[in-house]
Amino acid sequence: MDRIRESLLLKMTLIFGGIVLGACLLLGFFSNWQAEKSLEEEAKEGMLKVARQAASTVDAIVQGRIAYVENTANRAVLRGKLGDRETTLEEKKCNP
Repeated sequence: MDRIRESLLLKMTLIFGGIVLGACLLLGFFSNWQAEKSLEEEAKEGMLKVARQAASTVDAIVQGRIAYVENTANRAVLRGKLGDRETTLEEKKCNP
């Protein structure tokens, strides 16, 4: 009877241990999958934020250069005194 009891105790321990081990493995797999998913999403958001900042910086540089070119083009030396024609040679000599 003792032998049957030990055999039954061993079987119950192995079954319970297997169930606990399986649950732990399943929980570990799910936690790892969730962590990878969260990390990937966080990385995507970070890259998007950096890309937006870079685009904003480039846009500011381009807008500054456009303003510089427009101001240069609107000078009376280039447009003539009335602004409707090119500057004559005499006007260029008078406005250094």
